[in-house]
Amino acid sequence: MLYVAEQAPHAEAIVVNGMPNFRRRDGLPQRMVLIELDLEKDIGMPIVSSDAALYWRTYKTLGVSPVGEHGRLLSKLV
Repeated sequence: MLYVAEQAPHAEAIVVNGMPNFRRRDGLPQRMVLIELDLEKDIGMPIVSSDAALYWRTYKTLGVSPVGEHGRLLSKLV
């Protein structure tokens, strides 16, 4: 993700469409929504993933906020 941010230094955000091939140490797929906060801290810009967008719309429709720490998109609902 740092490489992407370096290639577009004037971008306002990074959009991640679909399921990237990030893996946990045990080899299982890693959902973007679980690592967005750390990635955003590393690259210094927001990340909008299909996961986060889906959850944002769901929370917004239900009128509730997510629990815990999340990336910038989901944090806007708190």
